Amino acid sequence: MFRRIPLDHACPDLVPNRLLRVTELVLEELGTEEAFVRAQYTISPPLPPRGRGAGVTAWPVMWTWAATDDVGTAYEEYGGGHGPRGDHTDGHLALRPAPPPQARRLTLFLPGTRMHG
Repeated sequence: MFRRIPLDHACPDLVPNRLLRVTELVLEELGTEEAFVRAQYTISPPLPPRGRGAGVTAWPVMWTWAATDDVGTAYEEYGGGHGPRGDHTDGHLALRPAPPPQARRLTLFLPGTRMHG
């Protein structure tokens, strides 16, 4: 089961010299025991290449995501991914479990964010 919630939430000061925009939340269930929420985002302009070797720069931010809801659910980071898409970087971050049906508010935050620069 998928449930998509479109968003347009800008975070202008989160990544130095870039705009992070949360574009969608996806609630996903993969059976009775596996469920999570995925936050889709874009970063403009795109992040620099990452890896080893000449021409590679350090990422401007190291993220540790967390979440809370209005019924007290404990969430854990469940992975993520990103990649360049022309004039921006697309990415997602997953947290689990998916919010319970009685939850009406989910708050995502970055408690352990470290800026590099």
